[in-house]
Amino acid sequence: MATGGNIQILPPSSICHLFARVLAKEHSDVKDANASTTVSEFLKEIKNAEGNEGKTIILECEVIGTPKHDVEWFKGIKEISQGAKYTITRDGDKCIFFINNATSDDVDEYSIKARNQRGSRMCRCNVNIRLPSRFRLPPKYQDVLNYDKDESIVIKIPYTGSPLPNVMLSDDENNITKNKNVSIDASDRFITLTIQNGDKNTTGPYKIKLGNNLGEDEVTLSIHVSDVPGIPQNVQVDSVFDESVELS
Repeated sequence: MATGGNIQILPPSSICHLFARVLAKEHSDVKDANASTTVSEFLKEIKNAEGNEGKTIILECEVIGTPKHDVEWFKGIKEISQGAKYTITRDGDKCIFFINNATSDDVDEYSIKARNQRGSRMCRCNVNIRLPSRFRLPPKYQDVLNYDKDESIVIKIPYTGSPLPNVMLSDDENNITKNKNVSIDASDRFITLTIQNGDKNTTGPYKIKLGNNLGEDEVTLSIHVSDVPGIPQNVQVDSVFDESVELS
């Protein structure tokens, strides 16, 4: 007995029962809270996009989740911020991303990440820019290119252009694209000219022309191959000296 009231001592079985009721109540509260939240989910993912140089490319997706999610956009692995180049907007569940004044530098993989307290989701797409064929000739190729006899000549020239261009190689206005000692190949970023077993006959200008349905471009390369001089023909001795002779 204590002053001001009675102290009731519960039997062990009642204490266990009370403790179980408290745990059940806490579990129910957590369950109800989780039931009211959902992880972000894409109802509509961003899709691969293609557009012309100088135009605006639009990526759009639809994402839901409770509570409302935060959204981040990426170009490659770099997060993108709002600015003159990129416009980022939201309209309800829609997330819209604009690439303004598209150039070849905008060709890349783009992704969007939606995240709330329940988790995150991400989707990706590729962006390609259609643009006319255009060489980016390095300064070292603007002078005469010197090689030795029998040396394999490999010249790799960067370019921009999409769709992939057609390529033609000419020597003194003759199309030599299919010459057995010459090959010219176009990859996504480079035009590669290969000439096998170069000799003095290889010396000269080479014009490379490429084009797609949006435009054409061409460059001229000057190649010089150092060869062993040929055997002199019809030599005549004009004078003989102690240590030399004079020929004509």
